[in-house]
Amino acid sequence: MVTSIAPSSSTPTSAPVQRASSATSSASTRRLSGSSSIACCTMMASTAIDGTGKRYLDRPYTPHVERILVTGAATWTGAGLVRRLSRHADTTIIGIDDIKTHIPAVFHQTRLDTLEFANRVVDLAPTTVIHLQTVHRATSTIPIATQTLLGALSRLSTVRRLIIRSDLAAHGTSPRLPSVLATETRSTGDSAPYESALRDMEASAGSFTEERPDITVTILRFAPIFGEAIDNALSRFLTRRVVPTILGYDPRLQFLHEDDAVRVLEHALAHPIPGTFDVAADGQTYLSRTLRLGRRIPRPLPERCFRRIVRTSELPASGLPEHLVRLFRHGRVVDPRARTEILGFRPDRNCRETVLAGYGRSS
Repeated sequence: MVTSIAPSSSTPTSAPVQRASSATSSASTRRLSGSSSIACCTMMASTAIDGTGKRYLDRPYTPHVERILVTGAATWTGAGLVRRLSRHADTTIIGIDDIKTHIPAVFHQTRLDTLEFANRVVDLAPTTVIHLQTVHRATSTIPIATQTLLGALSRLSTVRRLIIRSDLAAHGTSPRLPSVLATETRSTGDSAPYESALRDMEASAGSFTEERPDITVTILRFAPIFGEAIDNALSRFLTRRVVPTILGYDPRLQFLHEDDAVRVLEHALAHPIPGTFDVAADGQTYLSRTLRLGRRIPRPLPERCFRRIVRTSELPASGLPEHLVRLFRHGRVVDPRARTEILGFRPDRNCRETVLAGYGRSS
């Protein structure tokens, strides 16, 4: 027999109400606690300090907004990169250079080897920095500007990626170098000023990587950029109707098309891989073949005469810096496999196609 037990009239009816009230109070406490935590995190982000007790971040960091700083934004490559990056709605682009330029981004005109530049970088608090070389910077200031930038970045907690443009000239030029250079191969002989400056810059970047392992540092060594639109010493020299050459030398060369130079920077931004990568178009060519493809007339000269001509007014606005003079004597070819296998980038144009495009030809 089942006995039914009725609720006792003495059971307090307010107990469920008390329990509900307690649960409501607990939930409110959790919400308040969560709000306090968020406020606390925001306050910590805005008052973070480095090891010296100095503030290194003056505003809360919002991780979903990308702030990209492009130094050397007045260069052809820098301006092209800014135009491509400006298409992304969730990205803020800031450009800095020595000279005024018109780009679809916030722009600051300042020298990159000054304290003003370092302070501006700290104020901007970027998440990514792409360090290119400015148009009118003297060779001696390249490592100084890089050290100034790295000193500023060491004070920031916002930076996650750093991309530095270097040059294959960092390998040096010498007849004693291997026929195909690996990434770590360096000339042991005397170096042109530009080559030495690049090595100093890369050494500073290597030290910075050890100090800040939380930042992905990618160094891209560009082959000489060749194209119709870019206005650099190499393109001006090779597109002359009559091109001086060094008598008895036909160097092997590699180039990088101007559009591929912009593409590889954008690729490195989207795929942050630490390390140093030689970036050149697939294949190689000889200087004589380059001039034939461009339907140019070579003018072989003794080296002394060649050097005198490329440094005088006989070639207005087409003079060659020392590292390119050496390139047209000894040549340089690198192994680009790491560019494809590790970095995951392949240029759209091979070396022959790059030369044809540089001369405005399709075949």
